[in-house]
Amino acid sequence: MKLTTLLFFAAAFMVASVSSAPVKRKEFDPSLVPEFGIEPGQNPDSHGYCDGALDANGVPARIPPGCPPDRAAFVTVVQKHADPGWFGGTFFHGGSNKTVPFPTGNSNRDQQLRLSSSDNILTSYFKCPIESTTWARR
Repeated sequence: MKLTTLLFFAAAFMVASVSSAPVKRKEFDPSLVPEFGIEPGQNPDSHGYCDGALDANGVPARIPPGCPPDRAAFVTVVQKHADPGWFGGTFFHGGSNKTVPFPTGNSNRDQQLRLSSSDNILTSYFKCPIESTTWARR
């Protein structure tokens, strides 16, 4: 009797673990990725550097050629990092070992997390400075 009960529960456990439905991910919303606020290619110099965000005196920063990057390419990279529905803390949050859910809300915290994460991708993946956006003013 004990062996039969044990086998029954073992079989039930295996069936439950194999037949469980896969977790469905939420669709990624590209509108959550902040806009750059800067048009690429404005007032290029002889080296290809262009006007970026204005400083406190209203003088535009000089940004490298190719900055800001193509919006669609940028959104694709952000989506790739957010695809499983999680931002890994090591890449996005200054070396912490935490993972946080992809921020989808309108709270100041969610908006700041998206800006911070987007800034990290912009500077580390695309090698563009923050001056190639208007994000520093937010």
